[in-house]
Amino acid sequence: DPIVKHNLLNATMKLFFTRPPEVQRMLGRLLHKATDDVSSQDLHDRALLYYRLLKSGADPKTVIAPVIQTQTIIPHVFSEDDDKKVKVQLMEEFNTLATIYGKASVNFIHPDFQVVYKKQPPEHPLDSSAIADVASHVPMAPQELPQPNVPSQPVESAPHPTHQVSSSTDAMIADLLGFDGPPAAAPVPAAPPAPAALSLAPGVGMTGEDYQAKWGAIGDADSFVSMVPLRSVPSGTTVVEQALAAANVFTMASGELPNELKFFLYCQDASSGSMILIQSNIGKSDPEPSMILTVKVHG
Repeated sequence: DPIVKHNLLNATMKLFFTRPPEVQRMLGRLLHKATDDVSSQDLHDRALLYYRLLKSGADPKTVIAPVIQTQTIIPHVFSEDDDKKVKVQLMEEFNTLATIYGKASVNFIHPDFQVVYKKQPPEHPLDSSAIADVASHVPMAPQELPQPNVPSQPVESAPHPTHQVSSSTDAMIADLLGFDGPPAAAPVPAAPPAPAALSLAPGVGMTGEDYQAKWGAIGDADSFVSMVPLRSVPSGTTVVEQALAAANVFTMASGELPNELKFFLYCQDASSGSMILIQSNIGKSDPEPSMILTVKVHG
C-alpha cells in the first residue's frame, strides 16, 4: 500500500535525526527501494527529495522541516473488507440481489439455477455485443417422437400409394387415451410436397463488418435453431471447416474454447441470392455429440 510506504519513509527519516548511527544503513536501503518503486509517483518523488536534501549537506533543521510537517493518515480499512474482486463481480450483477447481499450470486443461489455466461476469446474478430451467444443456451427438444398415423419406414412411390398405421403405434395411442383397443384408422391427409433442394453458390466472400451488420439486422425471434447429431467430437476446427467448405459453407471465424468448438459460418442460396448466416457450437463433453445451429437468412 503506498500510504504505508509513505509513513514508513517519514518515520525512518524522523528516527534518523534522533539516532543517526543506528538508522543510517536502514535509511539508505529504504531510500534506494523507494526511488526505484514505480507503484506511486508521489512516493518516488518524496524519497528523491529526501535523498537530495541529505546529500546537499544543508542544515538538519531545514531538512527535517518537510519531514515533520508531512503527516499521512492511514485509513482504518482492512484488506479483506476492501475486496476489489468482489466489487467487480457486484458491478457485473448490478440491479440484482447481489448488490443487496454484498456478495456474488454464486454464494446464495443453488448451482442448478445459476446463469452461466460464455464469453468469446479475446482474439475473436467479431464484436461480442453484435452477435448474441444464444445457441449454447437453447433447450434441445427430443428429436424422435411417436408420430400417429405415419409409417416408421419411408413408403415407396407407387401409382396408388397406400398408408398403413403400425399396430404398435395404435396400441400406444390407445393405452395413453385409456381405451381397450386401437382406434379406428382416420384418413391420412396428403403429404406436403417435398421442399426443393438447397443449392449453394460457390466462391462466396464476405467481410467481417458485412457479416456483423447483417447478423445484427435480424432479430433473434426470426432465427432458426436446429441440432445436427455427430458420430464423434471433431479433433479441431480445421476438420469442420474443410468439410463445410466442400459443401460451399464458408467460415467467417472459429475458435476452440475449453468446453466447446465455436463457428461463425455463411453461405448463399444460388437461386434466390439470399445470404444464410450460421452460428454454431459443438460441445466437447456432451454424451451425445451434436452441432447446434442458429440460422438467420438475410435477403
